[in-house]
Amino acid sequence: IWRDDSLNEYEEDYDDGTVQPFHEYQLLLNYCFSHPRSSLLLYPYSPVVNYINHDGKEPNAFIRWSGRKYHKSEWLDRTVEDIINNEAHPGLILEFVAARDIDAGEEIFINYGEGWEEAWNKYVKDWESDPNDENYIPLSTLNEYPTVLTSKEQEDNPYPEEVFITCYIDFESVVEHSKDSNYPHKWIETEDLFYFLSNAHPCEILSRDALGSYTVKFKTGFVVHDLPRKAIEFINHKYTSDQFIRNSFRHEMEIPDEIFPEKWMDK
Repeated sequence: IWRDDSLNEYEEDYDDGTVQPFHEYQLLLNYCFSHPRSSLLLYPYSPVVNYINHDGKEPNAFIRWSGRKYHKSEWLDRTVEDIINNEAHPGLILEFVAARDIDAGEEIFINYGEGWEEAWNKYVKDWESDPNDENYIPLSTLNEYPTVLTSKEQEDNPYPEEVFITCYIDFESVVEHSKDSNYPHKWIETEDLFYFLSNAHPCEILSRDALGSYTVKFKTGFVVHDLPRKAIEFINHKYTSDQFIRNSFRHEMEIPDEIFPEKWMDK
């Protein structure tokens, strides 16, 4: 992908099609590989890269181009423009190779490059906290809370503005089950209910009983009883998740000079 525009993030898009000036890159940049003299960004779609951290002094692993048949080595002799304009599917493979024997349980490190390390050190040196972060609570922490506050309790102890509460429910099954029950609109767990985020609907917590079950109301006015804690999940409002934090570090990992193709050095 192009470095210059594919991961750009703007302050705001307007209805007339205009936008405010470029603000910063998306956090996705942190998981890309590139070179300081290239406009090409390589985005790995394997999850392995997410778990390998940086060590600029004594890394125990390194990257190299694969020798496997699925690696299209001929791309290394093509220009950046040629690849981006004519290739719609992945074709390159980078391998993580041990530089020495690695013990079981030992963390794996590679060198992200001098440019990355310089940028990181400057970021740490210049970093200042955002006043809005004082009351920040990670979404994962909220979802681990054993109890969810009712709407009345939230008046004195509100949750962060960037989140809202959803409840997992299969409306059709609840209504159908209520026809044969003396207890209307009782929550029931159906197959694959928690598998699809589309089953999570914004809801209001009306009450909580001594056993930890909840009565909730949905936007339609539909009220459901006996909802368990596991069926309640906090979700971020649009553009408020961690990946949109304005002062987060953003920098691609650098492919070493010795293996980076000359034809890709277009800057």
